[in-house]
Amino acid sequence: MKRKTIIGIVLLCAGLAGCSSTPVNKETRSGYAEAMIPHLSGEEIRDRIVSRCLDRGFSIDTSTETQVVCRQRIDGAAGIMTWAMIGNSYSTQPDAVLRFTIANSEGAYRVVAQPHAETQMAMGQMQRMDLKANNELRNNIQAFLDSL
Repeated sequence: MKRKTIIGIVLLCAGLAGCSSTPVNKETRSGYAEAMIPHLSGEEIRDRIVSRCLDRGFSIDTSTETQVVCRQRIDGAAGIMTWAMIGNSYSTQPDAVLRFTIANSEGAYRVVAQPHAETQMAMGQMQRMDLKANNELRNNIQAFLDSL
């Protein structure tokens, strides 16, 4: 048991170190992946985000004029590591959640994507872990937004 714990800690540290060593491709005002989109309406942006989330296997929690929330279960080793970091043996399997905020700003639409992982504990409370520091994920989301 002690050996498994040590291996888990080493893998976790290696995973976190890998995320922080990846440079951010684009610095933004919010510190999250974001894009200014002047050539589309807010409705077109929302529809494209929903469609592309569905293409990638996410489900849609919320879709309004100003917000889209996409959710996907975290499976495999990443799910186990995330579960160990923010949950316990009684919590649900963790989900990756992407919250896209769409705002009309400066003559264009500003879209900010805020990722986090979450799990529900035994008594119903939600545990969340912000994924802002994961530069590899941020770069992937930035490429997603830039392709809109």
